[in-house]
Amino acid sequence: MDLYSFARNERIRVTRKFWNGESLPSSVPIWPAANWLEREVYDMFGIKFDGHPDMKRILLPEGWKGHPLRKDYGILQQDTSGCRLTWALKAASENRR
Repeated sequence: MDLYSFARNERIRVTRKFWNGESLPSSVPIWPAANWLEREVYDMFGIKFDGHPDMKRILLPEGWKGHPLRKDYGILQQDTSGCRLTWALKAASENRR
């Protein structure tokens, strides 16, 4: 994660190695803009952040199984039931118009 200070015109990169299944401490208490970024990382990679105020999916439906950008998640193994539910909801909302 890169942090940038406009006032000082300085950038700092924060990195950390961790084991599969391990959670990381949230940066939101000290850097509120990390809220959306941490939720995106959870949604796409399945990395959980301890102390995050609202750790839930933002890009995929809540019932989606798996994390699309993990190397152990094949493109042919997508959750077709989640896709069908999402498309059905979209189709239903379009038919109401």
